[in-house]
Amino acid sequence: ELDHRRPLTYGGELAAILAGPGVNLLLALLCARLGGEREALYALSGLSLALGWFNLLPIYPLDGGRALLLILSAFTTPGRARQAVWGCSVILVALLLAAGMSLLWRGGRNLTLPGMALWLLCGLTRREEGRTPVKK
Repeated sequence: ELDHRRPLTYGGELAAILAGPGVNLLLALLCARLGGEREALYALSGLSLALGWFNLLPIYPLDGGRALLLILSAFTTPGRARQAVWGCSVILVALLLAAGMSLLWRGGRNLTLPGMALWLLCGLTRREEGRTPVKK
């Protein structure tokens, strides 16, 4: 748990945020290398790769959106950075939802993409109580 009495710098918080997707991508590479004839390792590699890349989407509740917020906050005010990230997030969630509904309409039975888009939309509407990153 983070100690709010000693906040991280933008760089420190960015490194902490990107560590999760980085581990997913490293696990995908390791499993692909060790896979050989073991199909389970290739499946784990694919799942880790998909999760890592999905988490890097610049949509706010995800690590990619949080990283974008930190990067923009370093160059502008935190309020403007939040507005820009929120706008980017809304556009991308709308595109994901439209793509998911289009695929569903064309005869697909998989609700994963529209379901994830709705989950992300819920994350966008949630009020987050917290701190604004502190630049050091």
